[in-house]
Order: sequence, then C-alpha cells, then structure tokens
Amino acid sequence: MPSETALLEALNGSITSGHFVDTKIYLFSYRNSAGDVCKPKVLYANSSVLKSVPYFEARKSASS
Repeated sequence: MPSETALLEALNGSITSGHFVDTKIYLFSYRNSAGDVCKPKVLYANSSVLKSVPYFEARKSASS
C-alpha cells in the first residue's frame, strides 16, 4: 500500500475514532562530551502509515 493511501486511511479513521497516534519512537536530541545520548524526545506516529514506508518496514523485519 502506498504511504499516501495509508496516511489517508489513517486520517479518515481518526475522524470517527479520534485516535491517530498509536506509536511512539524515542529519539535522543543531544550527545554529551562523553558520548552518551541525552535529552530524549518522542516522535508520535501511526503504525499503519509506518508500515507503508519501506524504511520502517525493513527495520521491523530486521528486529523480528
């Protein structure tokens, strides 16, 4: 399914359900002088949209 179609389906579903975000991806926005990651940020996403993007589908397959 193309990502545009997945996005439209997710948006249409969110109109009636009120829910769009069902996935949190934690990212780190800073690395200190010792090389440790710091300052976590959350990227909110919709899993059906992520599944339609080859980059994320490849990552899911590699982690399973």
